[in-house]
Amino acid sequence: MVRPRRPTTHVQSGVGHRRWEFMLLPGERAEDFDERRAWELLAPWFTPADGELLRHSVYEFRSMVADRMRGGRALIVGDAAHLTPPFLGQGLCAGLRDAANAAWKLDLVLRGLASDELLETISLERQPQNEWIIAFAVELGKVLCELDPQKAAERDRMVRGAGPPPALGLPALAAGVVRAGDPMAGQLSLQGRVGIDGREGLLDDVVGAGFILICRGEDPLAALDEEARRTLDALDVGVVALGTTARDVDGRTIAWLQENGVEAVLVRPDLYVYGSVGTADALPGLINDLAGRLGMPATSTT
Repeated sequence: MVRPRRPTTHVQSGVGHRRWEFMLLPGERAEDFDERRAWELLAPWFTPADGELLRHSVYEFRSMVADRMRGGRALIVGDAAHLTPPFLGQGLCAGLRDAANAAWKLDLVLRGLASDELLETISLERQPQNEWIIAFAVELGKVLCELDPQKAAERDRMVRGAGPPPALGLPALAAGVVRAGDPMAGQLSLQGRVGIDGREGLLDDVVGAGFILICRGEDPLAALDEEARRTLDALDVGVVALGTTARDVDGRTIAWLQENGVEAVLVRPDLYVYGSVGTADALPGLINDLAGRLGMPATSTT
């Protein structure tokens, strides 16, 4: 009979603190794991002579997603909206994405620059990504919590022989405040280094928070009609004209635009691409499309 291997993790939790996690094996009961049992499990690494046991607890990982993130005047984000097993390290990250998504939309609605209906897109955009992350974490947990010693050993050999893991590669936003039919819409934008007005650094550090219009070639404002200009002013859009008023310090941003065959991209405050255009003369249509999607009130011509 093959004896199950107890999956164990050990992490540093600040200066002078350690945390161990032990998986309960089939047939074990949570109520049997008192302080005495905790010291037995810790014995190979830590004893009462080494320090104090501050806390011990038996808890269960859960995967949950709320039906919706908005109900009337109430919005929920983070752990109030979803619970993720810890195997992927994405629970807090998902909550931060929720907050970033809700923050800029609330800001526009409270300032009267967007319709209240904009808040309905929070669930529409965030829930599919949250569900994807939870499903991924559940599957990864099955790999990490392998009880068969031979399968666990084979897993460990494979991981040790592999290189650094790739980027998570979250799915793009498929609906919500993104331009329909645009292949770049819903993707995360690129964080390149730029130089503007004597300052040099990462794009959002130099330009600041908010909507950003990134272009290559000539000044994009020359192609805009009055309606599009008023929309940019109302939303306080930062304009990055690479090659004219801005420098592409590391070359990544222009390369990104060229690889996608576009002249400009309009980036949301949460750093997702709203949409893109292949030529400068298509910019007014892109900006006016955003205004319509936000439900912006008509701007005055006086």
